[in-house]
Amino acid sequence: MLYRLASLTYTGAVTTPLMIEAALAIPMVFLGAWIGVYIFDHIPERIFQWVVLALLTVNAFVLLFTSVPEL
Repeated sequence: MLYRLASLTYTGAVTTPLMIEAALAIPMVFLGAWIGVYIFDHIPERIFQWVVLALLTVNAFVLLFTSVPEL
C-alpha cells in the first residue's frame, strides 16, 4: 500500500478513494504484523507455521472467488 501510494503520488494520480483506502489499510498492516509477532511469541513454531499456511489458503480462496465472477 505504501509503495502504491508513493508511486501514484509521484505520477500525480492520487484520488480521494485511494487516500481513504490507504488511511484505513496502512494502520491495519502494522496491527496485523504486531498480532503475528505476538502470536509467534506465545505458541509453538510448528503450530504457527500451520496457522500461517491455513490463513494463506483462506486468503487464496477469497481472492479467487472475488476475482472471477463466474465462480
